[in-house]
Amino acid sequence: MSELDSANPTVRRAVLVFADSLAKDLARRAWSKRLSALLNLPRFDSQQIHADVHLFTTGIATRLPFSGATVHAQRGKSFGERLSNAFDELAQRGYDQIVIIGRDCPELGAVDILDSFSALQKSRAVLGPDHRGGCYLIGLHASDRALLDGIQWQQNTDFDELLNRVGAAQTVCLATKFDLDSLEDVNLIASRCHSWKLLLQSLLFQVKRFTLRVPHCSIQPHQRTRWQIPPPSILCSVTAH
Repeated sequence: MSELDSANPTVRRAVLVFADSLAKDLARRAWSKRLSALLNLPRFDSQQIHADVHLFTTGIATRLPFSGATVHAQRGKSFGERLSNAFDELAQRGYDQIVIIGRDCPELGAVDILDSFSALQKSRAVLGPDHRGGCYLIGLHASDRALLDGIQWQQNTDFDELLNRVGAAQTVCLATKFDLDSLEDVNLIASRCHSWKLLLQSLLFQVKRFTLRVPHCSIQPHQRTRWQIPPPSILCSVTAH
């Protein structure tokens, strides 16, 4: 039995993966299909994280990186409405702790999920800030669903909004990681990690007009932390596709 299970054997945990269909995600970023592997990370299954995985998406889910995930259709008009409805559905299914992630943070791994559930045993919220001021991970108790109301999503302000709403004393903040929403983000992660540069070069071998460069990036004070480097096993799994 894991440490999480032995500490709270009756607590039900779920990971809420919130993502558009792969085709829509690629189109919104104007990315080549050769970059689709970057949107199929992280790779883990329910047994690794001791929690059920639920994918809420806008289209047909193919090539799921989450083994054993239950797939649901997103409901609602705005991003915030769809996310709140997804959270509500899992709360109504009886889950006590819910960790929300996307699929555009390739540095995110099973250890981050486990750390988040451990932190929720003693904190009100867990937040994983991305390099622009948004969140790549939000961990909440089901009873705190109202914390999601009124957040200005997709404006790179949701980390500060949630932190201010919950309070720093009741929030555990994870290390800053990259979210990949643009080619500049892809360039930036490649410029900071040689392994990622090699990976991207292999993915983009026949893609024209793409050069690795170092764009300007302003890191806020709360984001000055170590950059996470994916383990070789993840890199191998991506290049194999």
